[in-house]
Amino acid sequence: MQRSRRAPLVTALHALALLCAGCAAGPKVVPAGPDTYKLTSHSVRGESMVGWASAGQQRVQIYEDAGAYCKRQGKAFELVGERLADIGWGRMASVEVEFRCVAR
Repeated sequence: MQRSRRAPLVTALHALALLCAGCAAGPKVVPAGPDTYKLTSHSVRGESMVGWASAGQQRVQIYEDAGAYCKRQGKAFELVGERLADIGWGRMASVEVEFRCVAR
């Protein structure tokens, strides 16, 4: 039985669709230790003219996301640490925030 010539293209398109779906899902809070969490963001988030967001734009959004996560638990956001890398030649901007949810 001869394999269709379109099979590799269809497989590649399915992989691309899954990759894009993962990007659109937004940040995911990840446990990083006892009562400590991490959120990361890359420059594909935000509203800039070309679809790329600076580290500063991402930082604002990630703080809002972390605050909302803690608020759903009836707690307040407390920053533990952060790492910022802005857009550069051949590099996307990224932000990583480590935080705790503490009693109000």
